[in-house]
Amino acid sequence: MKILLICTANICRSPVAKIFLERQLNNFEVQIHSAGNFAPFGSRVDPIVEKIMTKMGHHNISKHLSKPLREVDILDHQLILCMQKEHILNILQLNPTAAGKIFLLGHWSDKSEVDDPTNGTIQEYSDSITLINLYCYQWAKKIIELLPSL
Repeated sequence: MKILLICTANICRSPVAKIFLERQLNNFEVQIHSAGNFAPFGSRVDPIVEKIMTKMGHHNISKHLSKPLREVDILDHQLILCMQKEHILNILQLNPTAAGKIFLLGHWSDKSEVDDPTNGTIQEYSDSITLINLYCYQWAKKIIELLPSL
């Protein structure tokens, strides 16, 4: 199974979600990627995100470089998880046939969105990372339940 995580610039939320999902699904045959709807190619992760994630023991976040979403990415992944509804709408403009495989990361929590903490306080970044971890845990449980049937 190939999973794609989407945010806006691919320097904050989706790289964090990628790390959490990889950790939670590390014993399963999944490939996890991240991209941004409006991401430049090759930008480093947000420095506040890097600091928080490094303190949590996720040193590999410092290796992340942003990647823009391409139409081939949409076609190539079986599950696409977005931080906000606007990300879903942007993807559907590129490929309307992808509707059945695109969900919010917060789908299992009343279809909640993960707001962009960029330019916010350190607490807002921490809160965002905490939510992402929770939502990734919820998705990991569902994915593990579904993997035998995929």
